[in-house]
Amino acid sequence: MKVASSSRIAVAACAVSLLLAACATNVSKLPPALSAPFSGDPLPLPEGSVISIRFPMLASEAAKIQLVAGYPCNYNKFIKNPFDSCGGPGFTGEFAPQLFEQSSYYSAELKRIYERYVDKSIVRLDPLLIDYKDGRFLASPVFHDATPGVVVVELYDFPESVAEHVGSGYRPRINIHTAGVLSPATCGNLLVADAHDKFDASLARDCVKLDARSVPGFMPIQFFAESAPSQVDFPKQSKSEIAPGMVLALSQLWEKNDLQYLQRSSQADFKVNPANIQNATSDWIARISLNGLRRIDVQQAFDVGFAHWAENYDPDLAARMRLQQLQGGDERKIVILRRLLAVENEWLNKQGDVLAEGILNGPYGASFRKTRLQMAEAYKKSQAMQWLKMGAVLASGFSSGLFAGGAQYNPSMLMSQTQLIDAQHSSAQGALEQALLQSISPGVEMRSQTLKVSIDGFQEEVHGSTQEEIQAQLGNIYKKLTKA
Repeated sequence: MKVASSSRIAVAACAVSLLLAACATNVSKLPPALSAPFSGDPLPLPEGSVISIRFPMLASEAAKIQLVAGYPCNYNKFIKNPFDSCGGPGFTGEFAPQLFEQSSYYSAELKRIYERYVDKSIVRLDPLLIDYKDGRFLASPVFHDATPGVVVVELYDFPESVAEHVGSGYRPRINIHTAGVLSPATCGNLLVADAHDKFDASLARDCVKLDARSVPGFMPIQFFAESAPSQVDFPKQSKSEIAPGMVLALSQLWEKNDLQYLQRSSQADFKVNPANIQNATSDWIARISLNGLRRIDVQQAFDVGFAHWAENYDPDLAARMRLQQLQGGDERKIVILRRLLAVENEWLNKQGDVLAEGILNGPYGASFRKTRLQMAEAYKKSQAMQWLKMGAVLASGFSSGLFAGGAQYNPSMLMSQTQLIDAQHSSAQGALEQALLQSISPGVEMRSQTLKVSIDGFQEEVHGSTQEEIQAQLGNIYKKLTKA
């Protein structure tokens, strides 16, 4: 029986290798039409526009339990893997929670890569808190950033379920979407790079009314719920760059390990910056999304997002903006709101930069890169052993504290501690916001960031520890300036 079991594992592992080689996409193999360089010409972005990178960072205990439960079988179905032996010893759900750490690290890295091409103020991290209730995964933003996003890039990096393939490289699932009205036929979706290229049918309603942040993306974690979501298909193509009307649909992306770079980046003195990141896949994601901005009506995307954001300050004006039925005095109110948007964006940019820097160059990033190297080396060793002992290599590493953090800084523990804080303050969004920033960047104090509002001779300083506090102060200023 042992021989038969080992034989099945070996056959399955080899089949996985062939399957990945056939189905996963290395960006160097993409056709020239999909690999255009970024031109460098100024993007036609309205002032205050944001590119949002959305990713799962925190998870409730219920979400983690459901994700881990049956992970191998659910993952194999998710990637359309034909194996029916997903419950065997060659498969594991042990690494499933690393979804949140891998997605967080590579999203922060993607932000820095964007900075090769555009000002860092344009790109914002938008971490998600994942929960599980009533048979569905629920995603809610940690920071509740409602500023006008013209494009949202969603990134999920799921760990492998086949033990022999853990540590083989970076495989992001990517979805790019904009305001629904710009591409009604696809509910605003412009690109998907994943094994699944369909979308959750229950979410695709009233798309033309939704701004880029509100448009439903692909949310692949739903495939790990008790039952897979109902799906809706959109028009697709695979040979041309991003454009409205059709989803650019590609298979899963795969950035193979470069051990020399992984070794160099795991050194204690390594500091991540836009120039020294070696990640062709994320560079391609940045370029294709930026080039895509030249092919959509970014002004219209901004206008839809601006009206959505304005609801926080003046719901009646926001409604009139949507209907394009402005009345006397509205133009001045819009001028005031644009200035307030600039101030809110300034605060959020500082907050976002603290988060990205903490993820990449704080203890979190250092621990992540060391773990990444160890897993890549274990994967390479498993190949030399013809796939037969990889599970034992990983199991010994995990039990010795290699992947659990040991005496080092522990990303998984950080997420658990931060989530505990969220449970204690479930009614206070700001508490989670502050706890996350303090966990990632100990000692940071957003309250020390003082912003100035200056409009038509009116001047006032704004400062606070959370976005909620900033918005409350800006709301009071708006009321003062718009009094009849």
